[in-house]
Amino acid sequence: MTGWLTENYERVEGVCLPRCVLYTHYLDFCKKNTFTPAGAATFGKIIRQKFPKLTTRRLGTRGQSRYHYYGIGIKQTSVYYQSVYSGRGLTRFSGVKIKTEGSNRKYSLSSKTGTLLPEFPEVDNLILPEDVCPEKMKTLLMMYRTHCQRILDTVISANFDEVQNLLLHFWQGMPGHLTQLLHSDILCAIVALCDSILYKVLADILVPPSIQDIPDSLSAEIKLFTRKLPCWISAALDSVPDSIRQRKIESAKGFIQSVRRQLSFVHLAQTARSVLANQEGVAQMLEDLGDVDFRQVLCQAVYTQPPSAHSYRHSIMEFFTEFQSLLKKQSPVEAYTEWIDNIVDTFVLQPCKEKDIGFLDRSADFLLQWAMFGSLLMKELTLHNAISFGAFHLLHVMLDEYVFLVLETQREQSRDHQLQTHVQRHMKNWETIKCMPRSEQEVQRQETLPPRPRNGNMRMYRAMLMKQRRGQKEVTCLRADRTLPQAVNVLEMDHHPSGTSLIPPRPSPAHHLLYPMKLPYPVRAPRE
Repeated sequence: MTGWLTENYERVEGVCLPRCVLYTHYLDFCKKNTFTPAGAATFGKIIRQKFPKLTTRRLGTRGQSRYHYYGIGIKQTSVYYQSVYSGRGLTRFSGVKIKTEGSNRKYSLSSKTGTLLPEFPEVDNLILPEDVCPEKMKTLLMMYRTHCQRILDTVISANFDEVQNLLLHFWQGMPGHLTQLLHSDILCAIVALCDSILYKVLADILVPPSIQDIPDSLSAEIKLFTRKLPCWISAALDSVPDSIRQRKIESAKGFIQSVRRQLSFVHLAQTARSVLANQEGVAQMLEDLGDVDFRQVLCQAVYTQPPSAHSYRHSIMEFFTEFQSLLKKQSPVEAYTEWIDNIVDTFVLQPCKEKDIGFLDRSADFLLQWAMFGSLLMKELTLHNAISFGAFHLLHVMLDEYVFLVLETQREQSRDHQLQTHVQRHMKNWETIKCMPRSEQEVQRQETLPPRPRNGNMRMYRAMLMKQRRGQKEVTCLRADRTLPQAVNVLEMDHHPSGTSLIPPRPSPAHHLLYPMKLPYPVRAPRE
């Protein structure tokens, strides 16, 4: 059993694997070897013994969530390997299931209802300057998380104009006793990291990860929203320090560029899908491509970067052969995106790791060579009066767009890593940048509890628990009669000199009840 796990699975940070998928693989293994399978609970214990650092997360929309193992992936050599679970792709569209091809269902934002933001950095894990009050910082970050969640809910409801009101309400209606925190460098770094998390979730919501049709009305609203967002942020942050305003505008511009690029690629991919599905058209493309002397094209392209072009000559010919093979197999669009991923990994990412070359410099050289090959190939097709020139042009434009998308995605990941590193300098625990998953928090909470008595005296054990909890300054609890925004109002009224809250209570989605809140008064812990 342990050998089977070692053969097929490995530790991979940032990858989630559904527990039901892993158990299905185990049942298949038992069936092929005529073994009697263990139950799901027993199998889970075996997984924990083999991979002790795994955590469990519940992912998915409300009503359709499933438990996932976080930190485990399927090896490429495994018979169960699927890139969608192993996290090998370079973009959101890498490893997309081909079964979505041909689906005529339009994408809708309502399918993302109930989406929650990932955890933000906790104040308890930060090293704050002496002039920064921890309680005020905790209050401000709680307010900012609520603000970001409201923006997320508003975008999911397609009420994009309401985002402007939320921005004005938060930044211009901030209580006076919290405005002094805006000059803190650590808050500026945390806000930039939180914006990166928010915009990443918004991009995943606005653009579907599978290449499917987006309604024209929704696409137009998204483009209008991205055009207005920088103006809204500038107007709302007019009285905010320049450091925070510049960081937020920079993050917004990166988000806007990413969304526009993804929308453009999805539109081009959907158009190219119909061309690639035409069997006669693909056969004509193969015939016209056979008339082109690609070796001559390769010799002409050498003049752009002579040293690197000569060293990669063999790899370029192999990728061109793969392109012909994709056409012969009449492969879908998803196969071409995987082909581009392999090209970028071979000519950009691997040289950056092996030769310690700057990513931007290497990307610029690659784009120059890629553009040269594409223009020379289209020139040869024009000189041969290729009947399929229009189909090749459409495919060329789609591949160009995806190449830019891959490189921009890698640059965004590098920028996110820099933001995390900047915040990491202010953290007590340098090993982690994000809050732990709730499962790990429960484990640590259990480790801090007093040991259970061996003689079964539970009354004494409960008394020890109550004594430990009464000693805490604040008690974390879940109240069904108070949502998270209302809890923020309680904190506001407790700290604000006027005793009134500047954030009016509003009905909140039910999932806000999942977040623990810090109340300024002690609450009796319920009996266990």
